Amino acid sequence: MKPQNRNDFRVNEKKRPDGTIIWEIRYAQMPWTNCRDYKSAVELARKLNLDPYHLSRGQTQADRAKSWIPIG
Repeated sequence: MKPQNRNDFRVNEKKRPDGTIIWEIRYAQMPWTNCRDYKSAVELARKLNLDPYHLSRGQTQADRAKSWIPIG
């Protein structure tokens, strides 16, 4: 399968107990990471579908911290 046709990483809306909405990226129905806004979640999911190791290469800690939300 061509990388541009993959749809393994998907974006889902999730409500936290305090009522705020976060966007969860899931892989095989397992939570993978969270994002603060829908636009960054879709972009990250697109990049992960093209390259599953995207977060491991070519991206700085500052870029990841920008769209990361602590759980709990």
